[in-house]
Amino acid sequence: MNNRTSKIIQVISYLLQKEKRMNYMKLIKLVYFADKLHLKKYWKTITNDVYFALPKWPLGSLTSDIIKSPEQLNLEWELPFEKDWFDLKTKTRITDFDRISELERQDLDKIYDIFWWYSEWKLVELTHNYKEWRDLEQKVNEYSRVEMPVESFFQNSDNQDSIFNISDEEVTVAKDLYYESLENEI
Repeated sequence: MNNRTSKIIQVISYLLQKEKRMNYMKLIKLVYFADKLHLKKYWKTITNDVYFALPKWPLGSLTSDIIKSPEQLNLEWELPFEKDWFDLKTKTRITDFDRISELERQDLDKIYDIFWWYSEWKLVELTHNYKEWRDLEQKVNEYSRVEMPVESFFQNSDNQDSIFNISDEEVTVAKDLYYESLENEI
């Protein structure tokens, strides 16, 4: 199993252990929010997932695959959670989240603390207010699935939650570092 897959499994488990059982749509949104926040602050997402805009949500592709169809991923070991209708529930408690840094945990905790009480449908409504989804809404209505450039997460929106309103200076620095990191990958 690659590092990205095992890290996303740990991220899902980390959030899931806060409730033991959670609607999978809500969980996917919490991961998206954490990725968005972390990117704006530290110029990289937590999961390094590829995002798509769909009618109901921005969706991390691998995160969704792990949650909704893990059997297709040929994982080397059993997942510490399982799907039960529209929920995920903890099967095995993980105590070592070695793939998640302290800063990443802090952002996961912040996102959970703010959004834990929202229903999955309220989270759908919230994400539809964010500029990165609104910019693609027409294409989503036409094609039902459109790749979201991660750099669009840097955009501030009047209708987004205040936790995502990072100063323009900080966002500029994070964007510069993000683009520099892309250049170094080539």
